[in-house]
Amino acid sequence: MGNKVEKKSSRKVVRGIIVGLGIIVIIYLLFIMRNSIILNVLHNKNMSYENNNNIYKKVVSEQADGRVMEAEVFYKDGTDKTILSYNGENVAIQIDNADTHKFFSIKNKRATIQDNQGLVTKTQIPDFTETYYGFWGIFVNGATNLITSANVNGVECYKITGPLESIIASAEIKGFPSVYIEKETGLPVKCEQTLKDGRVITTTYEFEFGVVTDEDLSEPDLSEYEIEE
Repeated sequence: MGNKVEKKSSRKVVRGIIVGLGIIVIIYLLFIMRNSIILNVLHNKNMSYENNNNIYKKVVSEQADGRVMEAEVFYKDGTDKTILSYNGENVAIQIDNADTHKFFSIKNKRATIQDNQGLVTKTQIPDFTETYYGFWGIFVNGATNLITSANVNGVECYKITGPLESIIASAEIKGFPSVYIEKETGLPVKCEQTLKDGRVITTTYEFEFGVVTDEDLSEPDLSEYEIEE
């Protein structure tokens, strides 16, 4: 009699463990599904800007050495102009189109102009939700990233923390980055990474569309520069 009771009790324990594990698996699969759907929706929204021919982009990035790098990018109809500055001081201007590559070093007043060596260029909009492995990549990203809601300066975002494919790992970085992506547009707003010394370095992103003019693409006065081959 005692053995039968013990066997029934053991079966109940085993069934309880199996049911518990089943519930955990279902919850985890729902977690993956939810994350995968969010990442896919954000990716599709981001991709909707791919063919835009008039883009203003501003990226401000804290560097590990303490400097702050700022890149202002103006793109219009095949011409791309980037103004690069460190700690608020403009240091270089680069202009590219299909015909010519031009680089102006503001600090030492030297310019490089290379005709017939232009780049068929297009300003890239960072897409941190991009995966290079199709459905499997979406599944892995959904399984390995934590996605929560966050508000960044009044902008409703998804905060994604985890090993995103699109962020290149660095020996100076500790742990995983956190990327904030605007829910409405799928565009990145901010990326935070923690250094091994505990400091958090932040990169912020701003985008505007249809605002770049021909004047924004104007070149510096060449008479002020020494031209190098």
